[in-house]
Amino acid sequence: MLTKLKTLQNHAGLIRYFKNTSWMMAEQFLRIIAGLFVGIYYIEDIYSRN
Repeated sequence: MLTKLKTLQNHAGLIRYFKNTSWMMAEQFLRIIAGLFVGIYYIEDIYSRN
C-alpha cells in the first residue's frame, strides 16, 4: 500500500493534475473574496446616499 502511494506521489501526471486543480480552486476563492468586498462596498455606497 505504501509503495503504491509513493509511486503516485512521483507520478508526473498526478502532480500536474494537482497543481492545476489547486490553481483553479485558488482562483475561485479569490473571485469570491473580491466579489464579497465589491458587494459590501456597493451596498455601503447605496445606503450612505439615503
